[in-house]
Amino acid sequence: MEKLIELTLPWPPTINTYWQEAQPSKKTAALFAAGKIKRIPRHTFISERGKVFRTAAVALCREQHRDPALKGRLRILILAHPPDRRIRDIDNIVKPLFDALAYGGIFVDDNQIDDYRNIRQPIAKGGMVRLRIRELSTGPGEQGEMVLEVEEEALF
Repeated sequence: MEKLIELTLPWPPTINTYWQEAQPSKKTAALFAAGKIKRIPRHTFISERGKVFRTAAVALCREQHRDPALKGRLRILILAHPPDRRIRDIDNIVKPLFDALAYGGIFVDDNQIDDYRNIRQPIAKGGMVRLRIRELSTGPGEQGEMVLEVEEEALF
């Protein structure tokens, strides 16, 4: 039996602002400049803006869905309502959104997602994302090998 979850979450930060890279210390930069080390180690972490989004999204996930995390293969429909008229790359919100959904206990890991569609919607004050997450029943085959039938009108 397929399971369906519907959620509404705030507008996520783009992938360009979700992750942040730590600046090397002055000592490390000096060692690199002097040729004593060959590369500067990089440390990547979630930005403050990303943490604010993830905290809000996790709380809403737990409020809107109290069942255990989905463990099967997934299909997701994203209805993305931007906060304003700025030009945006609609695909830049996907990774922060999927990470928040996993962190919020909707599914175990975003590697479960086999199919997703991200559709721009009319502007909504403050922006929001409406989601329909469907756990797919596996098709015939060994160890849950899945056969996905996609209707052409579902894609276009």
